[in-house]
Amino acid sequence: MISWDLEGVHLSESIRKDPAALERLRPTLAVARVLARHIQERLAHGDTATPAKSYKGDKGYRVSKEYADRAGVEGTRFASSREFHAAAAGAKPGVVTGGLLKSIRVRNRGRDAAVIEASGSSLARSRKLPKGLKDKIRAVREHAKEQIKNRKTEAAKQKVRERRDAKLAKLKEGRPRTVQNREKLSTVWKQLGTNLVQPTDTETDAIVSAVAGMAHQEVADLFGATVESSPNRGDARLLRKLKAELERMR
Repeated sequence: MISWDLEGVHLSESIRKDPAALERLRPTLAVARVLARHIQERLAHGDTATPAKSYKGDKGYRVSKEYADRAGVEGTRFASSREFHAAAAGAKPGVVTGGLLKSIRVRNRGRDAAVIEASGSSLARSRKLPKGLKDKIRAVREHAKEQIKNRKTEAAKQKVRERRDAKLAKLKEGRPRTVQNREKLSTVWKQLGTNLVQPTDTETDAIVSAVAGMAHQEVADLFGATVESSPNRGDARLLRKLKAELERMR
């Protein structure tokens, strides 16, 4: 029976069915979850583990109205990606609408490891166009052409043209679509040169310190000894959170 909090952790079916293996993996999952939440907080402030490149400023950039609204931006056409992201309210490197940031979670990898990843899907910046768009556009135009030919007055012909134009605009507009967040994560890496879920060197040091401290305490407990001091290297805020979580699990 699983008796500890698993919020933010995704477990494979095989590990769920093996309580002994899950118990062994528990400290690893706990450390990874604290780190994942810490990374989310850091990214929300625009701090990436490695410096992010600037958004491109050399060609036009278009987004859907839904994406623009979610990003707090007026309009859907921009001179460049750089212009759009500069206009987006509170945008940080790789963080625009918040969908990718919220998707970060921990998953077990086999029976002895954990990974931090982006899961699920979220709103894409472009819309999905209908299949066979060219054929549908052609059909609308040909139908309108036939109707215009059969109308006798210019006013009637104009109404047909207006209906045609409205149908064409709706076809070309498409509908909102979503994209896998792992694909967004990959796109950020390709375009900005930074891995959003990568820990910093000081975060890695904090993990080592916390785990070493736990090991020291366990050995001391075996021999009835007292730990005089424990490692305290790395990101101080993360280290405090890690120590508190590991202590809670003892």
